Formats: sequence, structure tokens, C-alpha cells
Amino acid sequence: MCGRYSLYTERENAQLRAILAEIARRYPEKSSQAASGEVFPSNWAPVLAHTGRRMAAGLARWGFSSPKGGGLVINARAETAAERPLFRDSLLERRCAVPATGFFEWDRSCRPSAKYRFTLPGQPLFYLAGCYRLEGGEARYTLFTTAANASMADIHPRMPVLLAPGQLEGWLTDTGAALALLGQTPPLLDRERCAPPEGDEIQQGRLY
Repeated sequence: MCGRYSLYTERENAQLRAILAEIARRYPEKSSQAASGEVFPSNWAPVLAHTGRRMAAGLARWGFSSPKGGGLVINARAETAAERPLFRDSLLERRCAVPATGFFEWDRSCRPSAKYRFTLPGQPLFYLAGCYRLEGGEARYTLFTTAANASMADIHPRMPVLLAPGQLEGWLTDTGAALALLGQTPPLLDRERCAPPEGDEIQQGRLY
């Protein structure tokens, strides 16, 4: 699954600076709510979506409200999302791309659990494939996951669906291309072990 990701605003990351600048222009009263550093479920965070004319940056909150009550649905299985009523319409009509500089996973085979950060080699910024919907006038998003590749299969069996910048247009505007991207094998990643503060554990969310 993907229960936390990073959005580190390094000064040299021009792509991310441009996204944050657009959000500040479009949402002057809300831009300060956008999470940076480590992004947790329920945080407001930048997302990219297509307006019908162009790709635009916006703010959304991570996690659909659970139809079973309580908790958030933060991930959706790429293999079955098109069949699930909770995700189907959003997948077909409201896809988004979530900028990230890395994501985290915990190896629970050791005690205490070991925290790892995964990044895409040579890419200071990449995107997590997601979809969104409105709940009470509030935009909410969830992230698609797929089977883990060799980069992280020894730590967790699932990983987020990753998008390179060149795949954004297809993901956001072409349903056929988007469904094909959900079935692709994720690229190999770099990983580093983190030294989390005491008690730094993943916030559990529902995976459908």
C-alpha cells in the first residue's frame, strides 16, 4: 500500500515550485494548508487534474470517506478499481496525478519496524496515479496501488502506481491509456533506510 509519501520542496526542483506557485495563485486563502515534507492521510496536498482545456494544479485531501463508516480509503487496487463502485466513476472520469519526491514503506519483519523511503532514480519529482471525487464540496483523492516490483517486494507486496512526467497527459485525458498504465510494471526504485523518531508508524487506512 502507500500510507505516506514525501513532498520535499528542494530549491532546485523547478517543476514542484511551479505547481506550488500555481496553487498559491488559485487558492490564496488555502495554499498554506498544503502539506509538505511528509504527507499523511487526511492532509491537504497538491494534485494535478485536467480541466478540459489544460492540466492544472489544485488542492485535495488524501482519502475517500469509507462507505463502511470510520477511517479513510487512501488506496485502491489498480487490478480491481474499475469494478468497484467506490472508485469506478472516479477512475473513468476524474483521474489525478499527485506530485511526490518519494514514498515510504515499513518493513515489519524486523523489530522495531524499519522505515524506508523509495525514490525514482534521476527524477527529483514524479507522480502517483490517483483519482478524486467531491465530498460535501471538498475534493478528496485516493492513490492506486499495484503489485510490488523487485525494488520493494521483500518489504511489502504492494506499491503505488508511478507516473513519469511524460505519462501525465495520457493518464489525465485518455481513459484507454490510463487503464493501460494501471497494468504496467512499475520502474525500479532506489531506497534508503530512514531513522524515524520513536513511535513513527504508518497511519493505517483502508485498502479496497
